[in-house]
Amino acid sequence: MNIVLDRLEAMLPTQSAPEPGSPFADPHALRSWLGGLRLADRHFARMRLRDALREFNTLLMAPRQRLAMLETFELTAAALVDDVKNEVREFFPMSTQRVDEIRLADEIERELALGYGGVACGLAERSGTVPFLQRGCVAKALVRASACQKARLWLACRRLAAPPAGVWQGLHDLFGFSIACGCADRESILVQGGMRSSTRSIYIQALLLAFAKPNQFTQARNRQLHTSLPVLASWCEVRRGRAANGAIAVCSTSDMSPPAMPAEVWVDAGAEWTLDPRSLLAQLDTLVAGSHGQGEITLRALYGDGSATLAVDLVDALRRVWSGYTEREAPRSVGQAWLETEVGLSRVHSHLTGCQDLESASPLAGETSLPVAGWALHVPDRSEAKHACAEVMDCSRHGYRLRWKAGEDARARVGELIALAPMTRGERKWRYGALRWLRTQGDAAVEAGVELLSSPIPVAVYALDANGVSLAPVRGILVGASSDGKHANTQGILVPRPFARDVAGVEVLRIDETNVDTMPRAVRVTQFSAEDAGLYQKIVLPGEAIDRIVDREAGESGART
Repeated sequence: MNIVLDRLEAMLPTQSAPEPGSPFADPHALRSWLGGLRLADRHFARMRLRDALREFNTLLMAPRQRLAMLETFELTAAALVDDVKNEVREFFPMSTQRVDEIRLADEIERELALGYGGVACGLAERSGTVPFLQRGCVAKALVRASACQKARLWLACRRLAAPPAGVWQGLHDLFGFSIACGCADRESILVQGGMRSSTRSIYIQALLLAFAKPNQFTQARNRQLHTSLPVLASWCEVRRGRAANGAIAVCSTSDMSPPAMPAEVWVDAGAEWTLDPRSLLAQLDTLVAGSHGQGEITLRALYGDGSATLAVDLVDALRRVWSGYTEREAPRSVGQAWLETEVGLSRVHSHLTGCQDLESASPLAGETSLPVAGWALHVPDRSEAKHACAEVMDCSRHGYRLRWKAGEDARARVGELIALAPMTRGERKWRYGALRWLRTQGDAAVEAGVELLSSPIPVAVYALDANGVSLAPVRGILVGASSDGKHANTQGILVPRPFARDVAGVEVLRIDETNVDTMPRAVRVTQFSAEDAGLYQKIVLPGEAIDRIVDREAGESGART
């Protein structure tokens, strides 16, 4: 306990008595100062608030008064920080302005965490014990300090970056302090959100988020995971000791972000903790088995009346990573090459079709014109495209690990399609894949994992209404099916979201770069489904229809079904 308390106190700045007339000397002066803060200029307001919190944390005052004034600070900070945490900007690398906003929000959360941690330290005895009558205030301070540290993790997750130094060690120590003083399960109301939570619950939520490997999910899935963490955590346990089979090991003396562990072979027995998600995984298995093909499940909290709605594809991914079934399938070798990259379905479609636009497709169902403006379907010429250059860090037969250096406008997102080609002066030979994970670095570089796609096929997809009239065509890419007729479980046509609603059928027209003068007949399908596939929607067709799209001769000679 003394070691944990010493580490928490070492993080606090040197404190001195406030000067006369300081706006942070008493609650009334603070409310007056915050009332004059110009919130219309959000960036300037964040800077002022961060500087005020830094000064406030250097002032000597009674712990209970500090706790009350920190609540006042946090009420003002909530809207300013929530703007940053909830804003949707998914392309990477982020703009310099966006990165600065997140860093400012992180610094505000850090100062709030230091302030609340200082309250807990100030109420503790030098021996490390907490008087019985002070435990309520200590529990409240520890809950809010832990919540601020968890908010810093979420901000780092938004950037797909490693959390700042001190975040994980701070979380470990705050939880260890709460265990030692007997208030780890004591709930308190959070200023941001108004929910009740405990230090144990927040600690488990942070561990679940880290072990979920959020850089492998789209930002939409990460937001869904983040809002569901309180319910998910209620089904998990965290306890001292070595991890048993099916549980996850945690080292409480390391500032490394889980699941990374210290390089030392020997770890102090007192630093070994276990996160046990087996009850959660069993519950998720039961719900998925009973979902009967539905796209979502609803998980109710083990205690309380909370519930969380999760997409089944997200649940499947979480079950794999929390169970530890994420081993690589193929060995990797160090790469020494540079690739030109273009990201996005439209660019991949353009390369696959030889830059044909959809207006070159023949009208369907006897129509004389397509109901769409030409400018909406125009595909820029290849010479207009700006290629971002990426270094191959390593590779396998399944894909690459790439790195775009600072200044390259990769426009990358998890789940996005990508075209890659060696940097040569002659004709480029393009390969195609999907971005499976992203990670940003301190120098604004972006790393990515690319899974190569086997023989993707460009198509035009026409949605048909009840009268058989086709709507405007959309670009699609058939994945998971090769020309030899073998179909993978992931086969389907990726199309932009949202796809047309309430359609009676679809017609799919393969676009072949090598035979631009001969257009095959479209394949009409009335039995199909449209599923969410990350950034896109996937149109799932019967195997017979896939065969006809893949095989040009069968597609031209067969009748429409």
